[in-house]
Amino acid sequence: MSEKSTTTELHITSRDGGAAKAITLSGDIADLHDDPAKIHQLLDLLNLPKGTEVKVVTQAAHVIVR
Repeated sequence: MSEKSTTTELHITSRDGGAAKAITLSGDIADLHDDPAKIHQLLDLLNLPKGTEVKVVTQAAHVIVR
């Protein structure tokens, strides 16, 4: 028997006026990392300025039980 799991996080950092603001999103968001247009829509919804950095972190795990 084997079990697979994948987790995805978005680390969003914005420097608006010199102070860094950080947001982390996690959960069932695996489809976001495949489509940059969706990430841009999210940044627009959050009203974040140009130059905002988004780091996509995806971790995969595979467990095999004998």
